[in-house]
Amino acid sequence: MDTIATRDPRGEVRLRSGTRSRELDGRIAVSAGESAVIVDGADEQALWTAIEPVLRAGVRPDRLLAAVPEHGRAVVARILARLDEHHLLREVEAATEPLPALDHLETVTRRPAAAARLVATTTLRVRGSGPVVRSVVAHLNAAGYARVVEQREPAARALARVERQAADLTWRPVAFAAGDARTVVVGPCDRDADAELEAAVLARVARGSAPEPVVEPDTTAGTGTGTGTGIATGIETGTRPGTDTGVRTGTADAGGAPVPSVPETLLAELVGAQLALAALDSSAREVEPAPPAPAAHYLVTTSGLVSERHPHVALPRLGRDGRVLDVDAWAVRDVVADPVALARLEPVWDPVLGVVGEPLPLDLPQAPVGLAALVDDEGRTLGGIGTTTAAARVDVVLDALRVATGPAVHRAGSLGLGVAATAARADAVARLVERSDLGWRPAPLDRTRLDAQAHRLHTSLTRRLGKRAAVGLAVSGTGLCRVDVRDADGDLLGRAVATSPAAAAAGALLRAVGRVQWHESQVTLVPTDPVLDVLDTRTASVRTEVDAWARAAVAAGAVQLVEPDHADGWGGVGVHAAVASWT
Repeated sequence: MDTIATRDPRGEVRLRSGTRSRELDGRIAVSAGESAVIVDGADEQALWTAIEPVLRAGVRPDRLLAAVPEHGRAVVARILARLDEHHLLREVEAATEPLPALDHLETVTRRPAAAARLVATTTLRVRGSGPVVRSVVAHLNAAGYARVVEQREPAARALARVERQAADLTWRPVAFAAGDARTVVVGPCDRDADAELEAAVLARVARGSAPEPVVEPDTTAGTGTGTGTGIATGIETGTRPGTDTGVRTGTADAGGAPVPSVPETLLAELVGAQLALAALDSSAREVEPAPPAPAAHYLVTTSGLVSERHPHVALPRLGRDGRVLDVDAWAVRDVVADPVALARLEPVWDPVLGVVGEPLPLDLPQAPVGLAALVDDEGRTLGGIGTTTAAARVDVVLDALRVATGPAVHRAGSLGLGVAATAARADAVARLVERSDLGWRPAPLDRTRLDAQAHRLHTSLTRRLGKRAAVGLAVSGTGLCRVDVRDADGDLLGRAVATSPAAAAAGALLRAVGRVQWHESQVTLVPTDPVLDVLDTRTASVRTEVDAWARAAVAAGAVQLVEPDHADGWGGVGVHAAVASWT
């Protein structure tokens, strides 16, 4: 019951206002808003019927459990825990003065009365100009904030910014709205804004936005002068649509002046209301702090007045310096399954706020190996190759993320990315070795010592795909070998380095098969000549052998591995980074 402990000295909890309890297919559904808990089974339903009135009135959880027969305490404890997990419990607080926003605060915090008292004593500032600013100012005043200051300034892409006055009288960012007549982004919804978050969102919006609409001066009353917002005319609370200035689209009125269309007018009003709700949610978080999720979420609203929550990950650019890794870094052997990695990576390809495009198999053949395509901001098609479709999707996302990493070279080193620390180290070292002159010498390749995967891939390449290819082995005095797969013209189709010819051959053949499979596929949705990396660093055998070799090389002082500055900022999407260099 510790998870339901409250900050109130009395420690009492109650059901959230508006919580309903109703029978549903032989069970009882306890719900409010988007939250619901199902009470199932005869014993559990009987206990719920007994404790529901007490919970609505307010009770200390320990006293409630003490009043329940011993055989039912575990059941009641589970019910309380589920109610708390689904945000259906509130603290019993001292009464507060009525506040217009109290009903909303009841839905977003366990301490709505405390949040309401904070709202009633908080000063906010709204920066920007145009209809969105006028709308949010009106909504914030209506919500009950102590004072709302409007500061007119050119809006540009940031249509409006809401800031809170701190105890030291400085202004702290709360939320912002950015966009144009087509799409507007409002938030963050789950944390306060800051300069880095805003800059990252503005950059993303600018890449995918429509051209700036025509804007006329905003001549409405207020402090200072401003311009239209770039998203069409809005209205203040209580005014009639079509009476303001702003972006001029639509038909002309009797005097010849253009009048904005209704969806555009409503869009500005809707965005203003969303921004005001973001400010209220910020006040709620102040009285009930909680660690934010890895990805910030924003409301994205289109000109058709459709709003959806979208994640946005502001991946920091990796630095040229960082933390040097010693052999202790190899103590943890982390392996992440590709489906799990893709679930963590999903925010990076969000269609509105993502950093890269979505990796898709489209109409590409998925046998004998997996293939995936991704289109970047420059319109280039990148290709991914893997033993499965999921592995190919991970492969192409990591290749695309290299563009967003910043400096790829660190003291003549090579950058490696992976969905585990092991994978990032192996990727970095394999790329360092591949581009280095290690005195490679040709050596005979004993085909009988290749593993089953290499044999299968060779058969697929030469028989199924009908490609004449030569598999060549090179060795060096470092304990590493390199396998190249080349076509009849000598063009490189695939390459890998490892400590055994079998692992290197399997990795090189995987890339070769994927490359030929793509070129011969005659698909219609993607070009036949995408950007494909010929070097394999991600097959399990290559990764394991290269990482083990890297540990020995670090211990011997031959190689240095560094975790670049800001790499921890990528952990929210499960991406690790390492830079390998010769000492």
